[in-house]
Amino acid sequence: RYDEEDSTVGGGKSDAVITDLSIEWIAGSVTVVATEGNEIVISEDYDGEAEKMQLRWKIENRELSVKYCKPHRFLGKEAAKKNLTVAIPASMLASMGSVDVEGVNCDVRFTGNADELALEVVEGDLAIDGDIGELDVESVDGHVSFRGGVRRAEVECVNAAVDMDLEMAIELRFDQVNGDVTLRLSEAITGFSAERESLGGGLVTEGFDGVDRTANTARWGDNSLRVRMDGVNWQLRIEKATKKVIQTYHF
Repeated sequence: RYDEEDSTVGGGKSDAVITDLSIEWIAGSVTVVATEGNEIVISEDYDGEAEKMQLRWKIENRELSVKYCKPHRFLGKEAAKKNLTVAIPASMLASMGSVDVEGVNCDVRFTGNADELALEVVEGDLAIDGDIGELDVESVDGHVSFRGGVRRAEVECVNAAVDMDLEMAIELRFDQVNGDVTLRLSEAITGFSAERESLGGGLVTEGFDGVDRTANTARWGDNSLRVRMDGVNWQLRIEKATKKVIQTYHF
């Protein structure tokens, strides 16, 4: 249970050094962005008069936690759409232990670098732009987009498509139900190994010469990127910037 004691009502600034970030939001949007400043800035666009509906935030044990409003048992129609922005100095964000965002009926955007990033959204889109060490994504009824590099990612979606423009990656695991995945690989990625354990769907590679294919695998180059696909009724598409050869296998 969230303890509101010592929390700040509404937006604000802090020059504290934090190692973790936790956000829980309902309706609207959440933006977490790296900045060149030296302060943490928390803001929302709520212009109503109900104090109980303003955001709450606090820093405790070097963790910044942000809540949509004063704790309620049930908000119902009171949950007005509010847009939250949390701006964090880039060097601080990149060195943090974890960034965790949970949202319902809201879009989430993350711009910056992070060692550990966990995003969980129901009925909303996710957009990530940066270099991430460990990425954990859960999405229901939305769209997930990623641009940058990632060491390891686990993506679990229901009725949500995924698009990833990858500068670099080592290991990707997908568990999808009714949502296609498209991976676009930069020239820095010199090989991949994709394996599937899923019902229905397909596996498509485009732009790679000499892909070694079986019913359940696709391998190319030095296999430096490992991709594992599980789930039901979805297609994995792996593309290269220079498109020459299309190989398709439907299951």
